[in-house]
Amino acid sequence: MRQLFQPVRGLTLVAWLWMAAACGDNTLASEAPRIRVIPQPAGSQLPLTTPVGIDLGQVPLFGVGTARFAIANDAATLLRIATATIQTATGGNFTVERFSPEVGAYAEDGFLEVSFVPEAADRIGEATLTLATNAGEAGHEQVSIRVRGIGLWVGDPTLRVCYGGNCYPMAACPDRGDGITECLLPTLIFGNVPLGNTATQELRLENAPPANTCLLPPGTPACTPVCRLTFAPNPAGENLGFGFVPADQGFAMAGNIALPFAIDPANATCGVAGEIRVLTQFAAGPVERDGSATLVLETDDPTARVVRIPVTGSARIAPVAVAAPMDCAVTPPPNCTVLGNVQPLDRVYLDGTQSYDPRDPLNPTLIRHHSWSIIDYPTGANPYDFAVLGQEDAQFSFWLPLAGRYLVRLTVANELGIESGVSDSSDVEINAIPDSRVHVQLVWDDPENDQDLHVTHADVADSVCNLVSDCYWGNCKPSCPEGEGCQGPPPQWFAGADVRTGPNPRLDIDDTAGFGPENLNIDEPSPGTYRIYVHFYGAVDLNSTPTQATVRLYVDGQLLLESRRVLHRNDLWRIAELQWLNDGTHAIVTP
Repeated sequence: MRQLFQPVRGLTLVAWLWMAAACGDNTLASEAPRIRVIPQPAGSQLPLTTPVGIDLGQVPLFGVGTARFAIANDAATLLRIATATIQTATGGNFTVERFSPEVGAYAEDGFLEVSFVPEAADRIGEATLTLATNAGEAGHEQVSIRVRGIGLWVGDPTLRVCYGGNCYPMAACPDRGDGITECLLPTLIFGNVPLGNTATQELRLENAPPANTCLLPPGTPACTPVCRLTFAPNPAGENLGFGFVPADQGFAMAGNIALPFAIDPANATCGVAGEIRVLTQFAAGPVERDGSATLVLETDDPTARVVRIPVTGSARIAPVAVAAPMDCAVTPPPNCTVLGNVQPLDRVYLDGTQSYDPRDPLNPTLIRHHSWSIIDYPTGANPYDFAVLGQEDAQFSFWLPLAGRYLVRLTVANELGIESGVSDSSDVEINAIPDSRVHVQLVWDDPENDQDLHVTHADVADSVCNLVSDCYWGNCKPSCPEGEGCQGPPPQWFAGADVRTGPNPRLDIDDTAGFGPENLNIDEPSPGTYRIYVHFYGAVDLNSTPTQATVRLYVDGQLLLESRRVLHRNDLWRIAELQWLNDGTHAIVTP
């Protein structure tokens, strides 16, 4: 019996030995991950070899160039990347932004992104980085990658700080003598805050470089950051980046601000607002007192390395301002306001009669004085256009010349002359949203120079001042065709609708002696190609000076394009082309 089973055992042993050989070291080594790094240059970027890499070309100072790589695994075993480390770097700051820790078998879906911020114009920056992987026969292959670029000056970030109804550019900040520019701005006043309450003030921080600067070099991928403004601790200042000195006076930031943080210039096409809004607070506490401190901002704006804003607040038993929209159930339209239904060119009506003095909240006679102020409004709006009524009365109204956000504050005083401060009830936020599907807005910065908005229906004729194809001051303003200066009737691009309705355009305002606005609307666009122009009308003033024009394009209430340019007398600026498609979608093309 034993002899009968011996051949079977021998066959089993041979099979086991064959299987062991199949799983031997040589076979396993052949299945080790195999890494391949694939450069993915964009725009004018170029691939590099030995080692593999990307030449970013020209990268604007205060901007960011990004090198992107795909990572492939040409084997049946999972590829792991433990680290991606910058080994050497010169000429700027290189950062590994992200990478794939794992890449599957026979996959090419891994990625690596490396950013470069140049430190000087015309200086080459170059870095070598290493990927530590489990690839190769030994299972710890290291892969070298190279990234290079050269700095290019295209402009500087430019800080502007807005609060209390005013905006403060930093262009005139003096040098302290050590190469650091330091600015002192007007006091941010919280006023009298009721005991036990916390008041909040908003600051708008903008990055607003001059027009015709901070333009991307040709071939640079769209939406690449340029002229980025960065807030970070500066040892030459208070080493805070953003904060209060001293820190024990009850002033603080609402929420956490992670440093460093950055603001890119406005680019509506890329979804960049060009600003952020930060909230500062003053906690009054239970005891009457006065508080004061300095809000310090530290940036890389060459003209505003350190910015100081004095802040004051008082904890008092003080009257409380209550501002609210005029209730349509009490005051019939049109002399009332529904905050969710406000459009440009509307008049907003506000009511302060519910303000009170905590000594006797039900006695309205204790409130003796009201004062209204518009402390924030869209960039480019002219306060003289607000046409305010009742600024020192319990009820107040003003006109909204532009689409965008407005913030109104009410201050009241009692019979003792004690004024209210900032509170949750003292401010009213108003958002003017166009109801037309296409809304084009033009403003400019010199009231002596006349700028004109033109929108052509290019499928009819792409000709500026053509009475048939162009909507402009000569035919499209509300008084045409009978009014003074009209050159013809309003254009009727689509015969199936009346002029100024549906798909046919209308110009709300022709401003010839101010800062604008000029607003053009298409309520319900039909498929077609529409082109937006601005003309510096120089026929009247032969000595006109260069003027910065700003154009904003809203589609369905959303700001999709904002562009600025300095124009000279008789310049014609073609801003963009709006393509309205058959399915109701749209595309924006900028020349």
